[in-house]
Amino acid sequence: MTTVLDDSITVLEPGRDPRRLVDLIDVPMTLSGLSRFNVENSLAAASAALAAGIDESDVVAGLRDFKPDYQDNPGRMNTFSLHGEHEGVTVVMDLAHNEAGLEAMIEILRGLQPPGGRVLIGLGAVGDRTDDLIGMLGEIAARDSDAIVIGHKERYLRGRSTEDLDEIFRAGAARVGVQDVPSYPTELAALQALIERSAPGDVIGLMCHAERAEVVQWLQDTGATADSPDVLRTKVAAARA
Repeated sequence: MTTVLDDSITVLEPGRDPRRLVDLIDVPMTLSGLSRFNVENSLAAASAALAAGIDESDVVAGLRDFKPDYQDNPGRMNTFSLHGEHEGVTVVMDLAHNEAGLEAMIEILRGLQPPGGRVLIGLGAVGDRTDDLIGMLGEIAARDSDAIVIGHKERYLRGRSTEDLDEIFRAGAARVGVQDVPSYPTELAALQALIERSAPGDVIGLMCHAERAEVVQWLQDTGATADSPDVLRTKVAAARA
């Protein structure tokens, strides 16, 4: 089996000393250890691969090489750095389609937030989610961020109106005292609005599904760069300073 020991993925076998495979900070999918669910996924993948007889060196290579970027894992904790007018702002794009997913994304946003920075969230949901779930998303986002906006998924309304979604999101936010929740017709428009109100050090989380390709293309067109593992390590270190 594998576990985390001294911030490393480590093999445990009966009657043998623990055997370190790789440091968490060198496993890109864990976002330098910030992403607890991806730490769990990495442990499961390593255990399964070793049990199947795959050589340890190949397991380590896989853990080191698979990245949380748009090429390897589109729409799941993809992080970008903005430049130019919005230098110092980070964008994290993730599906975050339920309460657990949103809370996991917020954990990442806080882990990348340097002293003095803020967490801003572009909130959204598909139309066939229950009223309770949609309201809880609004409550969680409002409670755990410094500002939120709504970005709708027009292709995934599934019979529900945007006005209905706005009302439920805002009711959830109001439960924790947040009244200012602007609404935008698309995920991209919501992101653009958050970027316009951002400042250096801010971290923006976008719950994105309907327009993943459009958002990534727009970010690239405006000069944003996908964060490499080295850049992520630097951001995590700055957030912990």
